[in-house]
This record gives sequence, C-alpha cells and structure tokens, in this order.
Amino acid sequence: VPLRGGAGLLRAQAACPFQAFARWRLQVDGLGEPSLGLDALDRGNIMHRIMELFWQATETQEALLALSDAALITKLAPMIEQALQETQIPKPWWKLEKVRLQGQLLSWLEIEKARPPFKVIAQEATQAQTIEGLSLSLRIDRIDELADGRQLLIDYKTGQTHISAWFQERLSE
Repeated sequence: VPLRGGAGLLRAQAACPFQAFARWRLQVDGLGEPSLGLDALDRGNIMHRIMELFWQATETQEALLALSDAALITKLAPMIEQALQETQIPKPWWKLEKVRLQGQLLSWLEIEKARPPFKVIAQEATQAQTIEGLSLSLRIDRIDELADGRQLLIDYKTGQTHISAWFQERLSE
C-alpha cells in the first residue's frame, strides 16, 4: 500500500521516526494537548481562512497599498467574522479573538506592504509530488507573481518558527 501524506509526514519523520510510523503507517493519532481557549491548530486555520478571503478580494500589493489604515480595518472585519462563523469556536471567545486577529493581520500586512510589487496568482493550491516512491500531497498557502515574472511561494506560519532550523544537519521543518 503506497504511503500518502503531505509535508507533515516529512516533518514527523525528521522529528521521530517511530512516531511518524505510528501516525502515518498505523494511523494512530494522539489525544492532543489540552488548551484553555483556542489551540494552535484552530488559530492557524482561522488565520489561513482570513488571508484567503483577503487576497481573493484584494489580489495585488497595489490594491493593498491603496487602502488607508481605516479602510483596511473595515475590509478585514467581515472576513474575520466569516472565518469565526465557519469554526466551532464558542461565541463568547469571539470578541477577544477578533482583537487578537486584527492586530496580527495588520502586522502581517505591514510586511506585505514593504515587499517588492506582487500579485496573488493562486491560493491553497494543491500539488502532488512523488519522491523516491513516496507520494506527497502538498498544499501551498499562496503563490505570488513578482513584477519580473518570478513566482514566490508563501507558507503562512502562526506559531513559533526559527530560521535556525533551516541550517541544521537534519531539517526539523
């Protein structure tokens, strides 16, 4: 039976081969970490959805730059609302989560404003790859096209990441 998975399979194998075997071959899932409020997966999924809605409506950096701060906040509000409605998050948490999301989104979009000009050409694009008999189903969060025609792959990260992980003998991410 061919083993199927995405980038998570490679991440799991790098972290612990036994746990990767249990998760991907035996289909054994852990119970997860208990958390007060939203867990990291929920927060990441909500952020992905808002960014998807935002770039569907905005499409280019030029359009982003044309928005005043007030217009940007106004544009994001219904997208945040929609993303929260699509989840199972209890309504009492929404008010606090909206404030947190708005701050995180505004910070993120400031970075987007400072980049060289781009247009979004794909979002949540899936691609199948086979590496040495291993079939991977990869999902690319966003693909931007730069002014010179080059393409840039964007992978949204809402948790802790460290660039130092890229330079280790064994990649962890």
